[in-house]
Amino acid sequence: MPLENVSVVEEVADVSVSENAIRLRELAVKEKELELENAKLELRKRELDHQFALKRMELEMSSKAAHAASDFDVGRNRRMVPPFCEKDVEKYFCHFERVAASLKWPENVWSLLLQCVITGKAQEVYASLSIEDSADYTIVKAAILKAYELVPEAYRQRFRQYTKLSNQTYVEFAREKEILFDRWCASQKAESREQVRQLILIEEFKSCVPVALATYVNEQKVDTLYKAATLADDFVLTHKVTFKDVQKSRDNIPVDPPVVLPRKSFNVLAAPDHSQQFSIVVDASDVGAGAVLQQMGADDVEHPVCYFSKKFNTAQLKYSTIEKEALALVLAIQHFEVYLSSCYSILVYCDHNPLIFLNSMRNFNQRLMRWSLYLQPYDLDIKHVRGRDNVVADALSRIG
Repeated sequence: MPLENVSVVEEVADVSVSENAIRLRELAVKEKELELENAKLELRKRELDHQFALKRMELEMSSKAAHAASDFDVGRNRRMVPPFCEKDVEKYFCHFERVAASLKWPENVWSLLLQCVITGKAQEVYASLSIEDSADYTIVKAAILKAYELVPEAYRQRFRQYTKLSNQTYVEFAREKEILFDRWCASQKAESREQVRQLILIEEFKSCVPVALATYVNEQKVDTLYKAATLADDFVLTHKVTFKDVQKSRDNIPVDPPVVLPRKSFNVLAAPDHSQQFSIVVDASDVGAGAVLQQMGADDVEHPVCYFSKKFNTAQLKYSTIEKEALALVLAIQHFEVYLSSCYSILVYCDHNPLIFLNSMRNFNQRLMRWSLYLQPYDLDIKHVRGRDNVVADALSRIG
């Protein structure tokens, strides 16, 4: 055989061998891909089986809960629900949950039982929730607690002013003090040891300075003792008024003697005493609203604590008389909120007699109904006074 033919045959054989090797490699790769695909399918099958089993368990639990709820007699158990207390909502929820757990009420009916007893602002919050959210007790509880959340100063005053009741043991009193202290710390977001330390130091610092200075520090909402001390120094420097240099330059200027007019008393603002009852004198005119926050002093005379005056906008000018008077009361309560948030009883004096029945009459006016619901958390004792005796609030309502 010629050498040329032999070389050609060898080349063909080499090509066929290399092609077979390539095919074998491709087959091996495809086999591994199939094995990997089968493993993925097997894993996916297991995941679907687990999801199916979990869904079946959820359906079984929901059916059991629905069956238990359908067998639950809401009307009979409603009498066991504790009355709603707006003065301490957090304590009420603890009481309600303890009663529900001891009586083994299904948790999916807790919100239904709760809405049977809530009043005032809590009822308004519940009505504003969607149908799905109103059926969830956790969502309802969080929304009501948020609505009744007080300012930090109110929590501080509750903690500082709380005293032992006659029917309390000292252990119960200490536990209540501890709860009030925790709420105060939570309102100030004092979580770490250093934050609680600064809170106590600032409180002690404010008890050692004049009332005006302590009020100024409270208004600035400081979180460290250093900031409080710096603000106190600034306050003292800016309010330190001396006219010695000016007086020296004016000693030789002839002036007429000052005319001294006799006065029975000086109308100055009194410092609020949160252990005493507050009273509000409120009035509305055609152009605006006015109010005075006052307290009875040691001389048995009402002393003003704060004044309020606001001009009505275009829409409010079209309100009826009773709507203007009710709006004046709502605006006054909102303005004096920092003083009234920790009070349990408030006297209100007005010269519009129908306003006395705001919380007892059947309101077909939706605006009055909303304002009545807003005022429910406040224990208002509304009394009527003659118009000629309501001079200060009437004058404030006409400032525009």
